[in-house]
Formats: sequence, C-alpha cells, structure tokens
Amino acid sequence: MRFRSRLLRWGFGLLFTGCGGSLIDEPGSSGQGTGGTGATVGHTGGTAGPGGAGGTSSSGGMGAGCGLGAESAPPFSVTLVFANTSSIPLWLWLECLPDFELTSCGDGYSTPLGMSPGCMTDCSVSTGCIVCGPCLSQSQLVSPGGYYTYVWEAQTYTYSTNLSGCSCYYAHDVPAGWYRVSVPVWIADPGMLRTAPTFTTVRDFPVYRAGDIIEIELMQPI
Repeated sequence: MRFRSRLLRWGFGLLFTGCGGSLIDEPGSSGQGTGGTGATVGHTGGTAGPGGAGGTSSSGGMGAGCGLGAESAPPFSVTLVFANTSSIPLWLWLECLPDFELTSCGDGYSTPLGMSPGCMTDCSVSTGCIVCGPCLSQSQLVSPGGYYTYVWEAQTYTYSTNLSGCSCYYAHDVPAGWYRVSVPVWIADPGMLRTAPTFTTVRDFPVYRAGDIIEIELMQPI
C-alpha cells in the first residue's frame, strides 16, 4: 500500500491548505488507480474541511443493486484524493469547496448531494446567527504526480430557520453503498474566471466505513 504510506507521511506537512481541501504535490511520482469507473480505496483517519454550499439530502438505505452486501452502520467519512497521474499540469476549480459533484446509486446518480452545510449554524445546537465572508473563486493547479484532497463527512443536509430567524441546517448520515464523483478538469489554467472544463472525470466508489481514502485519477474519458 505505497500510496497510503505516502499520504500518511505527508499528512502533517501539506504544501497548501484552504477552502476545504489540501494539496499534496510531489513532482516525479504518481498514485495508481484502478481505472474504468472504479477507484482505489485506502483506510486511515482524517479531519473535515470547512463548509461550502449544500444540496439535497439523502436518507434511508440504498436501493436494489446499490448496496455492498454486509452493510455497516454510519457515521462514515471519506477522503477524496484527486490525483494527477499524467505528465502534464492539470487544474481544478475552487469556490469555497472544490468544484465537483457527488451523487448516489440509490436514486440512479440523478440528484447532486449536499457536501457541506455552508455558512449557517446547526439547527439542533444553536439559535444564533453567523456571518461569513465571500468565497474566493480561483483555479487550483495539480502538478504531475500531485494530489488535491478533500474530506467528505458522508453527510447530506436539510435546511430550516432557527429561533433567531437565521438559516440553519440538519445533518443526515448517508447510508452505506455506492456513490459517484464527477470532477471538472482543465488542461490550461482558467485563471479567475471559470470557463468550460476540458473534460470531466467520473468515478464510482464505495462508502461503508470511517476513514477511507479514495484515490480519483484525473483522467480524460476514452
């Protein structure tokens, strides 16, 4: 498990951290994935990144054909590692969160999941309000052999208004099963203005325990 040992060794000396992710950049080396629609799975602990925009919620178990056999109970967490295994620089897009989409096999991968509650308080523990600054929109270089990581706490969110009249959220653990990540990728720096991506990498991955590492190779579809 060479990839896992590298990631653990670098975990306390990241070269870049911000907006809910971190960049691990080691020119001249590359992680290996399984290709196709699969993803490499490791296992270690992780910490959550800060919030961004939310989406729809998910509750209950997976539908037929979407489970993993012997299901485990949440909570789960997943570290998504977007790996540039090519010989050229690639760019992702950041806007509070890295720009990618998560969907669930449970509804046929049709509805994006909310990855983070955004700028609001937890309805179950707070009646106050918070004020957040604007998100910085920018490109993120992933050099050849480099990695950009994001920790997903495997939760989705529904929204309400608390006693102070401010927006708040309720967190819901996702069930074990198969999920899909779709991440736009650029082969030229889009700068400060998001343009159409060069291609989109799509990978399916299992969620069934806490602390998994899922390596997503940033590869153009064949």
